[in-house]
Amino acid sequence: MRILLFITLIICSQQLIGQNDSIIFWDEDNKLTKSDFKGSVIDSIKTKQFGITPTAVSFIGLSIIYKHVQGNLQVSIKSYFDRNKSFYRDSIGKSTLDHEQCHFDISELYVRKMRKKISNLKRKNIYTEKAFNAVIDSLNVERYKYNDKFDFDTFYGSIESVQNEWIERIQSELNELSDFKCTIAD
Repeated sequence: MRILLFITLIICSQQLIGQNDSIIFWDEDNKLTKSDFKGSVIDSIKTKQFGITPTAVSFIGLSIIYKHVQGNLQVSIKSYFDRNKSFYRDSIGKSTLDHEQCHFDISELYVRKMRKKISNLKRKNIYTEKAFNAVIDSLNVERYKYNDKFDFDTFYGSIESVQNEWIERIQSELNELSDFKCTIAD
């Protein structure tokens, strides 16, 4: 079973994301289901360019919103899943859903790392968009690499025992960063 993940980084307004029914923000109490994959294989992504036919594609991105609050720059960072751009071929089983959920969880993990680093900058009275963007860009590169390692180690979810180890690892890392669940880096 081959699974391909496409991740995008987009900067958008809260109104645009908030009004879009196809967007699911990461929530520890709501896991992805088969019905969340509403995209069309043909309309979403031309997979032939990658040389494989994925079982599922999750379109996962980041919502990053800057605003000034009492003279200080604030940044809200959220991980989201786009239902209308995510799809599966033929059928999707528990292992594939778990695999796609892991990609979504990895995105949330790196969002929390971003919030933590930005919070540390603020403790040093650094409130510049340039500094915040440097953190976001650096950790976003790490996020891509982490996703690639996850796919490689699990052979795109087909090695279930290794995938289960990754699920535990990711959950443990999320728990370690539970102080950064909120959307704004304090």
